[in-house]
This record gives sequence, structure tokens and C-alpha cells, in this order.
Amino acid sequence: FFFQAEDGIRDYKVTGVQTCALPISSLALEQDKNPLEAALDLLATTKDYISAVNFAIGEEDIETVLKHPFTSIGSDGVGTHPEIVTGTEKIHPRTYGTFPRVLAKYVRERGILTEEEAIFKMTGLPAKRLGLDRRGKIAPGYFADLTVYNPHTIDDSATFETPHRYAEGITRSEEHTSELQSPCNLVCRLLLEKK
Repeated sequence: FFFQAEDGIRDYKVTGVQTCALPISSLALEQDKNPLEAALDLLATTKDYISAVNFAIGEEDIETVLKHPFTSIGSDGVGTHPEIVTGTEKIHPRTYGTFPRVLAKYVRERGILTEEEAIFKMTGLPAKRLGLDRRGKIAPGYFADLTVYNPHTIDDSATFETPHRYAEGITRSEEHTSELQSPCNLVCRLLLEKK
């Protein structure tokens, strides 16, 4: 829940617990306990399962890693839906926001990647690395794993406090699945070949 760093104790934000999305230090203060007591009490009341988030990488490092040609973009967020049981858990906002955040923050706002580079790092590169046949690009004979989005309005709206929020600027799959005759799963924009 916390660890000793050169500049003092670093806090972890507790997630995965319905009633909690707080840093351990805040939870301890709220309960008038020291952080270790608060963490141990939380473990005891949740049957030894708690997930936590730490903030260990700086923005400059994220940008450097994103630009590297071998970097794929993905999320280790859990599969969930806001209208089922797991929709009440305080999960990491990346579950809903990884791809929209990259497109909004690192492509549109900061220009760290081009849109094409970001899409390739989200689709083609991971498909190639994982050996996923007929995935990761728009081509005849390939699966149509598409998400239609507006590059001017896409943005992640999930937060640590309200993590079950769909991103802005994405057309929900039910709205166009019948036209494409395929579920829309991966974030990618229809890039038309220039003739």
C-alpha cells in the first residue's frame, strides 16, 4: 500500500473495493489510524483481496516510451461493464480510457505520436507480436475489428472516483455493428487509402 522512497512514503490508491477509491493515507486519516493499521484492517474486511494503483512513472518517461518503435499500446484493465456486478468496483480508469487517452492526450494535444503511429501501436503491432492471424489492419480477408471515433472529440472520461465511464467521441458498437457486419472491438479509425 505504500513504500519508502528517498523523499518519504509514497502512497498507493486502493481500488477494487466498492466503498473505497482513496489513497491509504486519506483512508487512515479518515479512520484516525496509522496507514499500516488502515491497510491491514482493509485487508481483513475484504477477504484479503484489494487492488492498488501506484503512480511510479513520470509523464516525460511515458512520452519517451510511447515514441519508441517497439512500444505497443494496450491495457491490462479487467473486462467489465458498468451495468453488471463488476460495474460497482473501483477499477483503474484505464479499463475504459487507455486508447482514448492516447488519441486525445498524446496524439491530438501533445503531438507525441501521429494518429497513424498510435493506431498501429494499438492494433497492427500487438497483433503481429502476438501472432494474431488476420487482425490488426484494415484489409480484405481480415476481421473488421473497428471502432469509429471522432479524432477531434475523443477523450477518456473515466476517473479514479468514477471509473465506469465510456469515453467521449466514440460511436457505440450497437449503433453501427449491423452496417459493418462485425463487432467493433479495437480502437481504430477508418483510414482510407489515398489513390
